[in-house]
Amino acid sequence: MAAVNSLLSAFRGGLNPKPARAYIIPLDIHHGDEPILAERRSFQYFPQSISDQRATNYQAKVIPGLSHPLYQWTSSGARTISFQAVFSRDRSYTKAENDSIEAGVTSLSNLGGDARGSLAAQADFRNRNNGVNGSGSESRNVDIPSAIAWLRSFLDPEYSSDGHSTYGTSPARPRPPRKMILGFPNVRINWGVPELKKDEVYSIMTQCDVSYEGFFANGAPRFARVDLSFAEIIQIGGGIRVHDALNKRRVAYAGYGLNDQSNKGT
Repeated sequence: MAAVNSLLSAFRGGLNPKPARAYIIPLDIHHGDEPILAERRSFQYFPQSISDQRATNYQAKVIPGLSHPLYQWTSSGARTISFQAVFSRDRSYTKAENDSIEAGVTSLSNLGGDARGSLAAQADFRNRNNGVNGSGSESRNVDIPSAIAWLRSFLDPEYSSDGHSTYGTSPARPRPPRKMILGFPNVRINWGVPELKKDEVYSIMTQCDVSYEGFFANGAPRFARVDLSFAEIIQIGGGIRVHDALNKRRVAYAGYGLNDQSNKGT
C-alpha cells in the first residue's frame, strides 16, 4: 500500500508541479558584488511575456558617389530586459498579518542600514509571517505595498558614511543603487555565456512603473501591475565579463538543428 501511495503522490506531483518563479538576488556592492542569497526574493507569478532587446552599433562612412555608405562596427549595444510583474491578494488582511508586518519593519529599522546585520531579523520575520511573505498556501495573498517597496529599492541610492552601514561618524554620501542577478528558471536567457549561469542575468533596474487596479474596502491594494525594465551589465566584482559570439554559436549549433540546404522554393 505504501508503494501505491508513493506512486500516486508522484503522479499527482507530475500533474501539478511546483510553479517556476522569476527572482532577484541583490549584489553586495560593498563586498565585491557577491550575491546576497539571504535577500533573494521571488515574484508572485512567472511573467506572461518577457521582452529581451539587443542591438549593435555601426558607424556609417559616407563615400561621395557610392550607392551605399560603408559601415564600421564600433561596439555592441545595450541589452534591455523588460516584463510586467503582477501582485494580487484574494482576501483582506487579518489583524495578525498587519501586526506582523509592522513588527517586522520596526525590527529591521532598529538595526540600521547594515544588510548583513539584518539577516537574523529577516529570518525571524519570515518565520512569524510566512503567509504575508508568500510561502505555502498563502502565496496568493502577498503584501502588495511591501512587494513594490522591494522593487523600488533597486532604483534609489544608499546613503552611507563608512561603505557599510547607514549611520556613522562622518557625513553620509550616496552610493549607487544595488546591482542584481535577475533569474528566469529554464528560460536559458543567458545561453552561451560560460562564465554565467544560463538562467541568470547580471543587471540594473532602469524602470519600475506601478498601476494599482483593485482595492479592498479599507483601501488596501488587492491587485497591482508593475512594468519593469532592466539593463544587462558586464562590470561585476571589479572586472568585466565580455560576451563572445563563438560561445553562443556553439550552443546554437548543438541545440538548433534546422538547416535546410535544399533549393526548395527557388
